[in-house]
Amino acid sequence: MNDQISGAPNRASTANEVHNSAVSLALGLGLALGGWLFLRLSGWLFPPTGPAGTLLLFVAGAAILVGLIQAVVGVYQLAHNVDRMAKAVLKKQHD
Repeated sequence: MNDQISGAPNRASTANEVHNSAVSLALGLGLALGGWLFLRLSGWLFPPTGPAGTLLLFVAGAAILVGLIQAVVGVYQLAHNVDRMAKAVLKKQHD
């Protein structure tokens, strides 16, 4: 029987999609903390002089920036998932 005729939920619907916020949060925090640690260790072990030092600082800064953006995306996905879960619970209690 056709899914549209049977009334089965659409599997490709975005309403049934749950974002995997744990991966985004872990990736973001790992990049941000790893970039910060790299920045600290490279400053202690290899003083940033010349073009190589500038490149190390740029890579560490980019990792921190990308990590912070990814962490914000993960927090947004987590909040969205919690909001959808709360709405589903309230809808079930109301029905």
